[in-house]
Amino acid sequence: MDIVFISRSALARDEFAQQLRVVQPGGTVSVLGGLAGDAASLSGAAAVVLDCRGGHPFEEQDLHRLRSLSPAPFLMAVIDNLESAKAWAVKTGLDDVLVNPFTLLDLHLRMGSMRSTMAQRQEIDRLAHAAQDVANEAERLRTLAYTDHLTGLPNRRYLDKWAEDEAGDAGAFGFQMLDLNGFKQVNDRYGHHVGDVLLRQVSRRVSEISRRLDLVVRLGGDEIAIVQHGALTPEDCVALASRLLAAFREPFDVEGHAIHVSASIGSALYPKDSSNLLDLMRHADRAMYAAKAGDAVSGAGSGTARSSTGSGVVT
Repeated sequence: MDIVFISRSALARDEFAQQLRVVQPGGTVSVLGGLAGDAASLSGAAAVVLDCRGGHPFEEQDLHRLRSLSPAPFLMAVIDNLESAKAWAVKTGLDDVLVNPFTLLDLHLRMGSMRSTMAQRQEIDRLAHAAQDVANEAERLRTLAYTDHLTGLPNRRYLDKWAEDEAGDAGAFGFQMLDLNGFKQVNDRYGHHVGDVLLRQVSRRVSEISRRLDLVVRLGGDEIAIVQHGALTPEDCVALASRLLAAFREPFDVEGHAIHVSASIGSALYPKDSSNLLDLMRHADRAMYAAKAGDAVSGAGSGTARSSTGSGVVT
């Protein structure tokens, strides 16, 4: 154990160093005449022993500098057998004191107590780091479990969890389901890698158009859901759907290919259409396929949106 002894007295420094070598033959003892300069020079010391006999030569700011070291050393003071000195030691919150005069046995016992305390601190630190590692790993696994690995969006599992824990307190909201038209043809023509890149770009556009308070989820395949907080009417849903469809008027640049795809969007309202997520998804899904059928008939360039009530159709 590396110990630094600080005293203004050269005689005291020599005596204490000799005494420490007797009671701790395998340790390293360094002596200093004061704390002048940067206390960081003490970094790495397991313990610092302050010679406070004959008064209190160390100010609170000195102790603060020592405690600010990383890792913080064990702080012990050698004090006179005076009530004022003991009161000062208690007030400053030192880890331990050695009352003068003392014997080698006293010093040996104090060193033993110091080693025990430091071992406990190290074990506490080890357990704290281990607990933090476990918490970090749990959070990492939770993020993986609730995140779509291709797009980085929340996944269907996250949506189910959100519906279970938070939907009841979310107030009214619109549930929009977006499905790409012609995505299979993109995969067949350019390959699945290009299709994956296209899905990431579509997810990015949808996220940028949706508000930060809205929840954008990849359900799977080429289907994306948007929880539109605060939507009360089909017209509210159509307003967002219109902005989303407008984003598909521009082609997607995927590895040098200008890819044109359109989208079909179906919407439903919570709790007007249903207060159950599965039922709400069914309403939105039916509206989406009605929109897709309308898109196939009309040949709309960017797609079609339809609400679960059948009103508010956008092309």
